[in-house]
Amino acid sequence: MRVAFSNRELYDAFHEQRTAARLWGPVVAARYATLIRIILSATARADIAALRRLRLHPLRGDMRGLWAMDLVGRWRLLVTFQDEGALVQEVSNHYDD
Repeated sequence: MRVAFSNRELYDAFHEQRTAARLWGPVVAARYATLIRIILSATARADIAALRRLRLHPLRGDMRGLWAMDLVGRWRLLVTFQDEGALVQEVSNHYDD
């Protein structure tokens, strides 16, 4: 599956571990890179959903259209799924943005 990033910061965080660690700390940074690699290796959203530990789920209300996956603790990765890929929207500290 193709992966695109909604901004340069998210792109850099995937390609440069130091950038991600500066933004979110080393534990979240490592998990972020792992989730992006999982998305890259998937062929469809169903492949990601099959990995129950990720807790992929659609969001509702104002965030309708976004999907969330657990990173670490209250941290989550928000993505949208497009034709043949995913767009990484943000990394957020759930309920504490």
